[in-house]
Amino acid sequence: MYRLKARDEAEGEAALTPRSRRPKTSPRATAPETVEAVLRLRKQLAEQGLDAGADTIAWYLTHHHDATLSQATINRVLARHGAVTPEPAKRPKSSYIRFEASHDRVRTTRSTKPGASPPASPGNSATSASADPTPEPTSSSWTPTSTSASSTPPPATSSAN
Repeated sequence: MYRLKARDEAEGEAALTPRSRRPKTSPRATAPETVEAVLRLRKQLAEQGLDAGADTIAWYLTHHHDATLSQATINRVLARHGAVTPEPAKRPKSSYIRFEASHDRVRTTRSTKPGASPPASPGNSATSASADPTPEPTSSSWTPTSTSASSTPPPATSSAN
């Protein structure tokens, strides 16, 4: 609180505006000379047709430039300066949605559960028989799977002892 009060007395109303929390210095940052060496090696190796990955650059830095950087640091330097084209290992989450066209309808529907029916459109009523394109089962292709009171019982077999 005293810090804000002292800043207010020194700067006036401008002291109340939000300030950046970024550090003023980064003493452990990679040296600019090393960053230039990484970028230069990347370009030279690529022009020669050699492997220009982080492993190779790290080897050249260690054996020819007396600098040691991790592969992750080299990859960050290359990505920061646009020397690497991003190739994500995962596909985007938007591609997880599966679209299926039903056999009895022309339009594409989005199914969340196997066997789920598509939602009825406002123009078509799901209760009207004329709007339902599925054919009624015929007696020749359809047989009941359960017996009811109105159906005839199966013929009894007689067993002779």
